[in-house]
Amino acid sequence: MENSTKKHTPRLWGVHAQQTRILKLFLGALPFLLMIGVYLWASDIRHQNNPDDKLLPSITQMVETITPMMFKENPRNGKYIFWSDTLASLQRLAMGIGLAYLVALWLGVNMGVYSGMESIGGPFSTFVAMIPPMAILPILFITLGVDELGKVALIFIVRV
Repeated sequence: MENSTKKHTPRLWGVHAQQTRILKLFLGALPFLLMIGVYLWASDIRHQNNPDDKLLPSITQMVETITPMMFKENPRNGKYIFWSDTLASLQRLAMGIGLAYLVALWLGVNMGVYSGMESIGGPFSTFVAMIPPMAILPILFITLGVDELGKVALIFIVRV
């Protein structure tokens, strides 16, 4: 009779495969680590041929470029460029996603409860979902401008 408390080695593949928490974290990070490794390798090869190459900058070039943006005030407006741009992007993202989830929740509940609403909204939402967001971008920027509204609208449409 087999002991049910016997420890099994984690399996990667199979229907009943179960990985340990550390193995799951490692497997999740593996593609990112491989991508970083390939980038560093390709950057090194390019910089051996041309030390001034800007197509694949080295890590030191990236740090040298981003450090002033992060830690030195812009003399024109007194803001730190990196942090102010990051905050603006996060605000746009929060507005677009928040509005999209509110509208999607309202539409989804109403389409689930009322069959007439589902008949009206179902085909249209399916149609809109098939349009690539980048195809809508020029139309949004022409009609809404390149200010905040156009950017938030794009995030809204992508998330709904």
